[in-house]
Formats: sequence, C-alpha cells, structure tokens
Amino acid sequence: MIRYMSEHWQGEHSLARSFWLNSLTGLLICGTVVALTTDYARRGSIEDGDTLLQTLVMVWIGMLIILTWEAVGCWRAATEHMAQTGRIASPLLVKGLVSVVALVIGVEIADAVAALGEIVVMTRMAREASVPVPGSQPERQVSLLPPDQPTRPRQNIYRPDGSDSVVAANHPAFSRVSREEIKMSGQILVGMEMAFSKILYSDPAVSIIRLESPGGSVGVAMDMLSSIMNLRHNTEVLSHCLSACTLIFAGGDMRIASPNARFGFHKFSASTASKKQIEDAENQIREYLIRARWLRRDFMEHAFQVPSSKMWYPSMREMVEANYVTHILDDGRPVAADTYCRFHRC
Repeated sequence: MIRYMSEHWQGEHSLARSFWLNSLTGLLICGTVVALTTDYARRGSIEDGDTLLQTLVMVWIGMLIILTWEAVGCWRAATEHMAQTGRIASPLLVKGLVSVVALVIGVEIADAVAALGEIVVMTRMAREASVPVPGSQPERQVSLLPPDQPTRPRQNIYRPDGSDSVVAANHPAFSRVSREEIKMSGQILVGMEMAFSKILYSDPAVSIIRLESPGGSVGVAMDMLSSIMNLRHNTEVLSHCLSACTLIFAGGDMRIASPNARFGFHKFSASTASKKQIEDAENQIREYLIRARWLRRDFMEHAFQVPSSKMWYPSMREMVEANYVTHILDDGRPVAADTYCRFHRC
C-alpha cells in the first residue's frame, strides 16, 4: 500500500490509472465527504459541539492530505505522459479537469472552514463561557443521574406528577410556585438546561418562569432562552436577575418585573475564547434579541459594552423604554409597563 501510494506520488503510474482510479475517484469521494460534513456542521446541535469540532477538524485535515497526494500524483503522471509520448491533448485535459475539481473542493473546504468558525463562536464560547459573579463559587458540573448517596432535596421541589424524579432529585434550583409557574433560583450551571427543558415540555400547565439568579453559564442560559421562546412562555423577576440570567428573561413573551426588581448587565467572558470570538458571539446574540424581541438597539449595545468585571443596573424606566420589560406587577397582577409608568414612578 505504501509502495503504491509512493508510486502515484512520483507519477510512475500510467495516466489512465492516475486519473481515473487514483485521482478522479478519490476527488469525488473527498468532495462528497466534505459536503456531508459541512452540512452536518450547519445542522449540528450545541450539545454535541465539542465532538463535532473534533470530527470536522480530523476530516478536513485528512481531506487536505488526500487531495494533495492525488493532485500531485496525477499532475506528475500527465507531465511524464507528455514527455514519453509527445502528446499534449489528453495530459492538458487531465490537468485542467484536476484543477477544476480541486477548485470545487477548495470552495467546499472554504465553506466548511466558515461553518467551523460559526461553531467555534456559538458552541465552544457559548458552552464553555461562564460569566463571573462576584463572590460566587466556581461553576460545578451537575449530573442528571441519581448520585451514589443522594442528598435530601429541599421542600417544594418541582415534581410535575407529584412523585420523585431524576430532575427533581438533582436540580433543587427548580421549584413550583403554582400550577402555572415554576421558579429557577441560584447560579446557572451546566446540566440545568436539560432538566429545564424536560420540565417545560413535560408539563403543559406551566406558562411562567420566575427567575432569581446571579448569572452563570452563557451557553446554558441560551439553551433555556430557546426553550422559553419555542413554547412562548412568560418570564418574571421579583428580586434580581444578573448577567447570564438576563438572557433567559429576554426569552419571555411577556417579560414581567416587580417595581423593585434589579437587572444587571455586562459583557461575556471566557478563559477559553479569544476576544474576537467573544465579540462575535455577543454581536450574534445581541442582534438576535433585538430582532426577536424588538429591543432597542442602544440599550442592548450599552448592555454588552460594560466590562465583565463590572455590572450595569439600568433603571426600570430605561428597561421599559427599551421594551426589555413589558409588564410590571401592580398588587400582584401584571400591568402593561408603559401604562404602569404613567401612574407610578419608574
């Protein structure tokens, strides 16, 4: 096998074998593989981002090595054929076809690299980024499987059917306020998004998500935001919602706040991502929220300009004018925010 590959590389095979067997067939296979992996990259979910990245990198590196071997061997065989036979028509045609096919493959690889860039920004940065919370503990991994020695969950834990469940046992961050409302409290940790999705999709009675969080993983927050928007649920904050929590709140159809609720905004941060990757992710998320929730651009741009070491606490009026808060609680009932602000101090 090694000898055969070496002979092709040196151009020692006949032109017919080099072109029809070694090069053309190989190029078509490579083109198909690259196209399929690119399509998979476009459709890949965030959950399998790390595996997807590793697979794509290995595939594309392998394609480049194979394509180089095929193209060089075929080109040399065509040159040797011209020297031995004096014919130039078929060798030139072969060189032209190889060049065209290689160009097509190059376009596919460029598209694949673009797809990889999107995944790097939206997966690795979003999944691994954890917005620091002053005084908070480092983010820990949360398992959905019952621990070897389970701790007793707190009272009022969320149980859709009234019985114990894996979600309830491992995620005391979720509790039930009423039949229509659940509460998420504490830091946003990796693993919570799966429990959150399971809760929402298993209980159609839930329509309001109450948030009380100092922030945490941006990637988890984006997954939660997506679940809320898909089901068109409402979000509510009575006390505080900081950092990544503000992304989850933005997903609500009705975004309800108590008059004294505090919202804190700042830039993302991630030790594993470059400044350019963070900025690209911020831009994509900001533009998405502006379009999906009709938020004011100047408000969102300012929110993403505050250094990650600091926190911006906008006034209730600023959030109402930006359409970030759409309803304010008045004696426990949500009232349209602009109406509330006409009769009360915001």
